[in-house]
Amino acid sequence: MIKSSLIGFLIALAMLLPPIIHFLTGPLGPLVGGFFAGTRAKVTVGKSPIIGMMMALFMIAPIAALVTYSSVTENFLPKTFQNVLMISGLGIVFYTLIMGTVGAALGGALIRRK
Repeated sequence: MIKSSLIGFLIALAMLLPPIIHFLTGPLGPLVGGFFAGTRAKVTVGKSPIIGMMMALFMIAPIAALVTYSSVTENFLPKTFQNVLMISGLGIVFYTLIMGTVGAALGGALIRRK
């Protein structure tokens, strides 16, 4: 299940990369990643929050690295933007948790139905 969650997390990050369309694909990334993780792990609806939590935990690493980098280099971001970055980072982690869970539940239900 950890490997499936890591794949879902990487799919969510990869959907941020395409220029211009990342405004559309980025918000859908955790849902699509959770869907692929759920189909790969064949999770039940009861176990889908585990996928979402693991994806959210994986999401903490890049956000923590960005916040740490911005606090180490004072010229990178002013202090108020660092606080905004931390608050938005928590929102992104929570969003990943919810959307990853929903995607895993949908993917698991679809694969078990076949």
